Amino acid sequence: MRGVILIFLLLLFCWQIVQAPWFFSLDKVEVQGNETMSAKQVEELAGVWRGEHLLRIDLGKTADRLLSSPQITSATLRRLWPNKLLISITENIGFAVVPYHDSFVEIDRLGRVISIVHDFSRVNLPIITGVSIVDAVLGRELEGSNIAAARLVAVNMPSSVRPSISEINVALSGDISLITVNGVQIRLGNVLHSHIRLALLPAVLYAYEERGMSRSNIAYIDMTGEVPVYKGR
Repeated sequence: MRGVILIFLLLLFCWQIVQAPWFFSLDKVEVQGNETMSAKQVEELAGVWRGEHLLRIDLGKTADRLLSSPQITSATLRRLWPNKLLISITENIGFAVVPYHDSFVEIDRLGRVISIVHDFSRVNLPIITGVSIVDAVLGRELEGSNIAAARLVAVNMPSSVRPSISEINVALSGDISLITVNGVQIRLGNVLHSHIRLALLPAVLYAYEERGMSRSNIAYIDMTGEVPVYKGR
């Protein structure tokens, strides 16, 4: 009986130690997988704080809070004893931005609103112009005229040339033009079968540079037909 009591007291002591605020107290949060979001942003979305008892953190609810953000597509959490929490996320990467009042709406490949950006210098994405937005709600697909056509071009644009494109313009006729960061205009024409023409874009821009072309002697690049044409001035 004395041995049982001693074991009980020992277990009770251990339990009190574990439950003590200073034991297993969260001291560090490590974030992995973030590309455009800062670690601080992810930590704030998770709703965890330094000093919180690591055992009392509900990993399932914390993951749900992260997934409630349209900027995150997957989230896993793991306790690293004695005082560390590991958060691994997969971001929902934006493909373009659209002017919206005095800010910009960032959209993903499905046309859903990821974020509303007030400082465009923080975003390195093509701007979609010539479209009209009805409304912008986080997590919802952006509605408006010509949005679908411009989004399709942004999605089908080869990743190697994406940083070189500053603007995707949709005319009233539905024809689409691209503007590079150097001001070169590329006319794609109708969105129909545009993915075939877009696949040629890396080679077209490479030839433009290698042949020493510039805006002084080339008015625009015509990719509306089967063969790209460099239109001189």
